[in-house]
Amino acid sequence: MFQRAVLLRSVGLASLILLNACGQPGGPDTAAALEGTVRSADEGVMEGVVVSAKKDGSTIAVSVVSNDKGVYSFPADRLSPGHYTLTIRAGGYDLPSASGTEIVSGKSVKVDLNPTRMADPSARMSAADWLISVPGTQEQKSLLLNCSVCHSLDLPLMSMHSQAEFEPLITRMLGSYTHQSQPGDPQPLVKPRPVDPARVAEIAKYVSSINLSSSKDGKWSFPLKTLPRIKGAGTRVIITQYDLPRPMSQPHDVVTDPDGIAWYADFGRQFLGRLDPKTGAVKEYPIPVVHPEQPKGNLGVEADSEGTIWVAMHHQAAIGMFNPKTEKFKIFALPKNLHTPSTQLSQFSTLNHAVDGKIWTMTGGNTVARLDLKTERWETFYPFKNTQARPDELAAFKFMPGAGESSGPPVAGTGVPSVKSNGASHLVYGLISDSKNNCYILDFFGRSVFRIDAKTGNITEYPTKLPFSMPRRGSMDSQDRLWFAQFNADRIAMLDTRTGKMSEWKMPRPFTNPYDVALDKNGYAWTAGYQADRVIRLDPKTGSFTEYQLPLTTNVRRVFVDNHGPRPVFWVGSNHGASVIKVEPLD
Repeated sequence: MFQRAVLLRSVGLASLILLNACGQPGGPDTAAALEGTVRSADEGVMEGVVVSAKKDGSTIAVSVVSNDKGVYSFPADRLSPGHYTLTIRAGGYDLPSASGTEIVSGKSVKVDLNPTRMADPSARMSAADWLISVPGTQEQKSLLLNCSVCHSLDLPLMSMHSQAEFEPLITRMLGSYTHQSQPGDPQPLVKPRPVDPARVAEIAKYVSSINLSSSKDGKWSFPLKTLPRIKGAGTRVIITQYDLPRPMSQPHDVVTDPDGIAWYADFGRQFLGRLDPKTGAVKEYPIPVVHPEQPKGNLGVEADSEGTIWVAMHHQAAIGMFNPKTEKFKIFALPKNLHTPSTQLSQFSTLNHAVDGKIWTMTGGNTVARLDLKTERWETFYPFKNTQARPDELAAFKFMPGAGESSGPPVAGTGVPSVKSNGASHLVYGLISDSKNNCYILDFFGRSVFRIDAKTGNITEYPTKLPFSMPRRGSMDSQDRLWFAQFNADRIAMLDTRTGKMSEWKMPRPFTNPYDVALDKNGYAWTAGYQADRVIRLDPKTGSFTEYQLPLTTNVRRVFVDNHGPRPVFWVGSNHGASVIKVEPLD
């Protein structure tokens, strides 16, 4: 909600009245309900400008992108009659205020837009914009990655804090709060995490050197830059944003069920949400609390082939199984021997439980657990027990945010303590099963994928090319190929689990920090990350990327592709914006 409020204060508005719209539903070549040309004095016609239209009183905003001729166009079936407000996102440009425009009934509306260059673009910058602007080494800039877990980089970089003022603040944020905390809605941990004072001092020193603490004129000592706007195929898209009813909602994971209904898990509170994309109607279901003393909120959500919705209940150390027909939960809580004050059950793999009646999950740190749904018996596995530290991993480790020289630093971008095994740091994060319900673990504090054989329990390791690549989350396709994100290496990868061969692709922009990967039915791989507010589509055959600019600051986590319709549809939650976003490519 913080991000949404900042945007609304900073965006200039153009209004129009849409009394009637004509044309046939469908693609980009049908009659437009609203169209126009985007042109500035500095550039002339502008390609890659995201134009958003939101009807008064509605919770739904629709966005399109201007093409190489500067033309934007909303299909007739996307805007119903009514009064709309227009906003743009254009990297350093904004709209001046404009009056309303009346549209004659039965005709398309034409509104040309004339953005002006902003004297101070800071209020409209993404985290990636800040990271390409601030001075410093790659290692220094990586210190900022923890910040964007809970809030935008605007807060530290627009602040006036000195190093001495930052140090207790950073210590409190890293050590005392959960990583689903937001400004105005912090959640304290039951057991604070250890924080390395030397590392805190290093972060505080760097951030205070690039914020406004030494400024005499309220400006930064470095020029503010923005990423180049989208061009080409990335402009052929329709993006729909659905606002959620609670302004502090954090839709961390969003998936769709076989009926096309979107489901989201609230990262900060005990709710599972249901969104009807046709109407925008939202219904939220309170999730039972298992451990009242622990922070509230959920992370993973999955919809299986039977329509059952599964929720990973995070600090509540349980799995929720929700029946949409009865609207009832069945809760599977970790047994006492697997639960500690630090336990975080944030990930699981439930989609192949029909194979053997079992689901995979984590207990935090280096332990994987498997639950037999019939007997409710738990068993544990330790995928890292035989690993050895590599010299290149130990060298990379010291540069990461929050990292210390001993055991148990908070992991970059999570605040979760890692676990050391034979000198190497590890953290169970993404869990994905194949068609035989073998489990694949993404080691977020390392470089490898680990496989647990469902029948024998044997462990196999598949390392990525770069040390400390930080595999995060991913998904398995129909050919048992594991697609996953390498958060620290700025890459996505595909492991063919049948051959053991791994392929990798580097992101087209720096500081993407991809979080997750999903494959669509046309063979394209989709990803996105915390920093750039861009969705990225990879053609694995050619290695080419298409980027799609999101209209708002989004803080992307889980990515999901619905393959049921004529075209694949990409879904994501705006974790800091209390909204769910649908991206529909038109090619």
